[in-house]
Amino acid sequence: MEESPTDRQEKVPGVDQDAAREAGLIFCGAGGLTESQIRAAARKGYGAVGVIDFDFFSPSNYSRQFCYADDLYQNKALAVVKNVAGECILKTEVEGFALSYEDARPYIDWDRYTVGLCNVDNNEARQAFADDFLRMRKPAIFCAVSDDANCGWVFVQESKPGTPCFGCAFPEM
Repeated sequence: MEESPTDRQEKVPGVDQDAAREAGLIFCGAGGLTESQIRAAARKGYGAVGVIDFDFFSPSNYSRQFCYADDLYQNKALAVVKNVAGECILKTEVEGFALSYEDARPYIDWDRYTVGLCNVDNNEARQAFADDFLRMRKPAIFCAVSDDANCGWVFVQESKPGTPCFGCAFPEM
């Protein structure tokens, strides 16, 4: 019997590949923290992967991000989507938004996405992302590193009544 591309992960207790095929992940930021997450999502067979970023690749990005020489000075979201398209072993649909989170919001089909991942270094974007996912009652995951890169943090906003939200956990932001 021939193995499917997801044969091994389907053998893990609790993994529901059908649910993954129906799920969509949207990433706010296409930088160093996000690159491996986007590639993994594409290879795992999620139904949709969206990437939002207004920034452009510079030479300093080569050592830590999924980009190639022809991506230099190109928009990160669009370049990452182009590069990750070949990683999609199943029917994952990928789309990029070459805009800031605030500007991209009206163009996103929010029904496609069930979870959000916010990995930007902009507190206004983090708070807007948190507010939107709280309002939609969808989970959001936030990742960041300190300014000196000596530590990092992850926060999961479940977006359920009685659970902490990003703004409650980080009121100083």
